[in-house]
Amino acid sequence: MPIVGWSLDKIRKDVLNGAQFSKQTAIKICVQTLNAVRDLHDIGFLHRDLKLANFAIGIDKPSHETIFMLDFGIAKRIAGDDGIIP
Repeated sequence: MPIVGWSLDKIRKDVLNGAQFSKQTAIKICVQTLNAVRDLHDIGFLHRDLKLANFAIGIDKPSHETIFMLDFGIAKRIAGDDGIIP
């Protein structure tokens, strides 16, 4: 079962305390974040509240850090029952 930690917003504000992610880490975060958005769109939904507070770093396999998308409270289905996006 995945373990989800702090949001990217909390890490940026409290953990990094003004410092920046390394370029390599920033690229990993961007790629995983965009993949999460793409995967959500692929199943016919829009998140509608994308921000750092709604993404968190977690572990989905032993020692494998992953970005998780959070808070689907205002997400909206954009595809019909046939899977077609109007």
